[in-house]
Amino acid sequence: MTEELPAGTGSRTAQKKPTRVDMVATALRNEILLGARYPRERLGELDLAEQHKVSRGTIREALQRLAAMGFVLGEPHRGYSVREFSHEDVVGLGEVFAMIELQAVRSINFPVSPETVQTMREAAEQMSELDLVRDFDRFWELDRTFHGSLIAECKHPWLIDTWRRQQPFLNVITVPTILRPGVKYPGEVATERHLKLLDAVVGGDPEILQRAIEDHYHQHDEAEVTPGAQF
Repeated sequence: MTEELPAGTGSRTAQKKPTRVDMVATALRNEILLGARYPRERLGELDLAEQHKVSRGTIREALQRLAAMGFVLGEPHRGYSVREFSHEDVVGLGEVFAMIELQAVRSINFPVSPETVQTMREAAEQMSELDLVRDFDRFWELDRTFHGSLIAECKHPWLIDTWRRQQPFLNVITVPTILRPGVKYPGEVATERHLKLLDAVVGGDPEILQRAIEDHYHQHDEAEVTPGAQF
């Protein structure tokens, strides 16, 4: 019996048609991520309903979803606003993901399965074809496939669930790296970084793998958060 991968991993399958709530939530999330919406900006339901040509109920559901994901804050009698993430928050989240992944690899019986290696390699190589700003959703999917496949090898449901619950914040630690002022971060760079980590996974040396994981996530230490990309 094949171990079930965390949500967001594995090959893409046929998906149901997105609802209006899905489309509005995705559009608002991308506006936040790409700096079109600024930290602490108020998100009025009426204005958003007119902008997206949907009902206020649809907007409210989309905002509730984004609040659950950590992108907006909802306050009683004040409505919703864009959540602010400082540079220190971004670095801290990167450290959280590094710790989860390090804990997972300590529980893995190396070598990892050939199927996992192949899935991770395909995900990493497909990143090279992307414009990471325009194709951000696809990049995020490939990134989750890559890391989720490794996490699933640990076979600990509680650890897999912990990783899954943190997935929304993958956006938060990824976007500042991609949008660093004056620094081009093409898909080829993402492929290179992920293949470097995969080499350490295949090698199976605990010390080398630990350093590779730390290096992979601590690249966000260098990503200065500009006003347009601050969350």
